[in-house]
Amino acid sequence: MKTNSVYIIFALICVIGLCVLQYYISLKSKKWLGWILPGIFFCLSILFTISAVTFLHSYEISEVYSNNGNLMSSIITNTTSNFSIQTILPKAIEIFLICNLPTILFIIIFLVVHQKQKREAQIHKMNIQDL
Repeated sequence: MKTNSVYIIFALICVIGLCVLQYYISLKSKKWLGWILPGIFFCLSILFTISAVTFLHSYEISEVYSNNGNLMSSIITNTTSNFSIQTILPKAIEIFLICNLPTILFIIIFLVVHQKQKREAQIHKMNIQDL
């Protein structure tokens, strides 16, 4: 249980660090810099979706649990013979959407920071015109 909490804390630190990095990248004057992290995570979500769907299509995992809920055994069987787009497509969409949550978060951070910069630039222009 202790190792799970360490992993969760490490993951939270990584997420917070990436959000701070996205915030500072979005503050830069070049607009395309703010799209780097969302682009990277979008490509990673595509790769993860393809690999996960390939694994789910190729293998079936059967797990046997005891009465008290402990895992007794796992059996992985090859199931490449029963390919069906109707069974794979919903899983692929679900995995793709879940994997794109960081992409959406980074795009929101970029848009908020960029909108704030636009507003500040307009206020600065109005102050200059008032002089």
